[in-house]
Amino acid sequence: MIFEKRFESADEFITHTDNLMGAISDPFLQQKYLGFIAVNAVTVYELAIKDIIFEFCGNTHEILLTFSKAVFNRTNGRISIEDLRSRHLSKFGDSYVRKFECVLEEKEAELLNLGKGSIKSSYGNIISWRNRFAHEGEIPVTPNYSEVKSAYSLGKQVIYCLDKSLWIEEIEYPPDSGRARLVNG
Repeated sequence: MIFEKRFESADEFITHTDNLMGAISDPFLQQKYLGFIAVNAVTVYELAIKDIIFEFCGNTHEILLTFSKAVFNRTNGRISIEDLRSRHLSKFGDSYVRKFECVLEEKEAELLNLGKGSIKSSYGNIISWRNRFAHEGEIPVTPNYSEVKSAYSLGKQVIYCLDKSLWIEEIEYPPDSGRARLVNG
């Protein structure tokens, strides 16, 4: 998957920061690093989202790729889960929104059942921390380093769900479950 390469810079920055955090005695400086990690994380999320959309469009039709680049190059941090649904996937039709929601809910339930945490909350948190740091100069004070790293890592799963939702063929709605499920996922 082409988009996975985008995660490398944030992963490298976190690995580099792992070695620094223990040596930083100033809590204010430690919190600044958390802001920088959040900015870096959301930047790579945004780039990965564009890669996913462009690859999908390019595999569909060259004109769709050209059009999508004109539309999606101006994402500018508008990548919340709601933005993915309403601003991005809705342009391809409701079926893609439903597929994304189905894939996302299945992955959310799977990781919650494993005790790993919520990918939706983690993704939302890292975006929120980034926005407060980048736009308001507000340093994240509630999370610690471990929580920011975990939120970034879990948040990546939302990006994987987006990618998967564009390529699956169908979902079904079993009458007894009340929830959609993947047919070929």
